[in-house]
Amino acid sequence: MTDEIHNIEQLYNEFPYESFAFKESRPQHLFTLGTLFGLKPVPVENSKVLELACASGGNIIPMAFHSPSTQFLGLDLSKAEIEQGLQQITELNLKNITLRHQSINDFHEPNFKFDYIICHGIYSWVDNDTRHKILQICHDNLSENGIAYISYNTYPGWTIGNIVRDLLQYSLQTSNDPLSNVKVARSMLAFVYSGLADDASPYACLLRKEIELISHHSDSQFIHEHLATHNHALYFHQFMAQAKSHQLTFLGEAFLSTMYTDDLPLEFSQEFNNKDIISQGQYLDFIKNRRFRSTLLCHEGHKIKHSIDLLQLNQFYLQSNNEHEFIQFDELQKKELISAILQDSVNISSYPSDYCSEIPRFPAACPLARYQAQRQEFVTNRRHENIQLTPIMQILLPYLDGENDIESLIDIVGHYVSDNILVIVDKNNQPIVEEKARQQYIENITKDGLERLAKRALLLG
Repeated sequence: MTDEIHNIEQLYNEFPYESFAFKESRPQHLFTLGTLFGLKPVPVENSKVLELACASGGNIIPMAFHSPSTQFLGLDLSKAEIEQGLQQITELNLKNITLRHQSINDFHEPNFKFDYIICHGIYSWVDNDTRHKILQICHDNLSENGIAYISYNTYPGWTIGNIVRDLLQYSLQTSNDPLSNVKVARSMLAFVYSGLADDASPYACLLRKEIELISHHSDSQFIHEHLATHNHALYFHQFMAQAKSHQLTFLGEAFLSTMYTDDLPLEFSQEFNNKDIISQGQYLDFIKNRRFRSTLLCHEGHKIKHSIDLLQLNQFYLQSNNEHEFIQFDELQKKELISAILQDSVNISSYPSDYCSEIPRFPAACPLARYQAQRQEFVTNRRHENIQLTPIMQILLPYLDGENDIESLIDIVGHYVSDNILVIVDKNNQPIVEEKARQQYIENITKDGLERLAKRALLLG
């Protein structure tokens, strides 16, 4: 291990990076897209999954929980984050997942094949040697019909991000205290933002928007992203050239809507559709100022088909992303259906949903969410999404074991109110003291909390 990698490890041990689920990296989603594009990926239930830079397992542990017959391996440089993840695995009694404290550069197991390799939020944040090592792992360790998911910062959209990053790097004094550097960086952002308040020029507007985005980031995000040694964006065609050097080819994008030109003026879409898929994607990035991609790769030699026709869709489940209800083909005109899919208003999947959108008399929540709700303010739902919990949702979740009916849950919330753990107020922010009004309010917030949990795919059928 080099001194640089050792220093990075120490930084991650001291300031762990927040570990979340990334819906677009879920193996079920990768299987669906692989099938859509003509690959024959291994069904998730029979597969092996590798995640590089898994942190404390916020992405891979929910995957393992919801896919008990799938085998998972996660690697991360931070010993502290791996230990945190291993503790969760023990508490959840998961037998199908291993987390390993190991640098990506030290992974040498060419005979161990994975059907899905996930590399989110690392490719742009490491040096050139490590980027090539990531692609080498994808070449050496990806099964014949395997799919690799790699996300990275892209130009031209990341140009403004680089400008702000360079500003922050330039403004820092020589300091070995990361938190002091964060404090200086936040002060500089506030200073620049204030100075541009009355500037209506396009550049000032771009800069203000970027500062607004960054200002909400946590200290660890500042340390590991904006103030880190490495943060290398690249053009899509450059990334694909690097992938090609490792005999990997373009399968698609994890976000279907980023691949197609249906939302562009007709003359644009007609021109771009005559180009090869890489050139088409690069021109789209220029036009849309794209700053981030989640690209899917596979081995060279497969016949990939990127056009979508209606006959293909017969093999998928179609679901509205607005109401999360399954839809039938005849509910949409044929042309509108494909357009809705490409605009992300309709989701396609090879797998049926495993949650309930209605509230049964004895509600039962996902056991993983019940576990997480007792330890943090967000949970991972059955669609592999991060759900921020309201106070009432966080109170309810641990009790949604299928043993408590709605009346019992109302009583439980009432006890939290009586014990002043949950404070209820009226529209004027005044405590509700009249008993009948209090009881009605408790009943209303309990039922509202259950409805929110149902709409967010946290209840079991």
